[in-house]
Amino acid sequence: MWSYKDVRKTVASKLSSPVGRAVKAVGALTGNQKLSNVGGAIENPYLNYTGSFNPVNMYSNYKQAGGSFVDSRRPDGGGGGGGGGGNENFSGLYGNGSGGGGGGYTDPNAGYNMPGLQSDVTNKIRALQSAYDVLTGGVESNLREKANQLTTAYQKQMENLGTAFQGTANQLAGAYQARGLADSSYAGNAQGIAKKTYDTNLEQMQNEKTSNLANIGRQLQTARAQYGAAKSALEGNLANLGAFSGQDLQNMANQYQQQLGSLAEQQAGLGTQNQFVQAVQGIAPSVNQGTSQLQAQLEAINNSGTTQFAKDAIAKGLITQATGGDPNQSDFWKNQWEKMTVTGKA
Repeated sequence: MWSYKDVRKTVASKLSSPVGRAVKAVGALTGNQKLSNVGGAIENPYLNYTGSFNPVNMYSNYKQAGGSFVDSRRPDGGGGGGGGGGNENFSGLYGNGSGGGGGGYTDPNAGYNMPGLQSDVTNKIRALQSAYDVLTGGVESNLREKANQLTTAYQKQMENLGTAFQGTANQLAGAYQARGLADSSYAGNAQGIAKKTYDTNLEQMQNEKTSNLANIGRQLQTARAQYGAAKSALEGNLANLGAFSGQDLQNMANQYQQQLGSLAEQQAGLGTQNQFVQAVQGIAPSVNQGTSQLQAQLEAINNSGTTQFAKDAIAKGLITQATGGDPNQSDFWKNQWEKMTVTGKA
């Protein structure tokens, strides 16, 4: 196959010969030879000539020797057909010849304003990317606000629990002191129960707070990833605009215009309708029972004259003192005391 450069190089060589200079002096041939069309083909860098070749008698080669020109821009190599017995109207070089020729090249972007479409699509892509930035920032702002509100609510609960525990501890100490049991194991046990109640509920609140804040964080990460992926896809299209046909660009422009409208609606309802914001709206601290539990413990102490343990200790001490340490007497009265306790008369 002869390329465009090969043809020009050979023609230039031949034209420098005496015969070539004579042909050059005569000028372009006219009539049936139509050599000017061959010249146009030679000047077209996309056409390659196949077949035997004699630059001085190119037309004869084209007509009689089965030569043809192939358009290198087409995947099927389509171009003007040549071949034996071809029509002398040499237009077959551009796909219109009747001499056994092939199909001609048709520009798929004919009728499209390619620069204008590329500019329109570029502007729409940039507008979409800006819209995704606005959405990302809006979601982040809403979720951070939710996280701050949640943190404040948990802090308030923890403070209330701490206040309740301190008040309970003080009142327990006063109650047992009034009964003469301030240093007894009963007072210590009561304080231990109150402390355990405080610690258990505080841990529950801290774990719940951590879990809920992590949930908000995951929603934010998902939003960033989703919007970021959409922006990257748009950037990929922008980098390859030259590979799209006019019809592709027109379809993209229409699609992007619809997306811009959809994103504008999402921005307008960002605080209430956004999927990531909605996902965290129901997150709130659960009602903690620690304060109520401490209050119930305190009420139980205050409503009893003294605890049964304290009564048992006092009774046993009095029995031992009254019987002078006599084991028989001591056992008798201890049994009596237990009977009274069972019948509720103690």
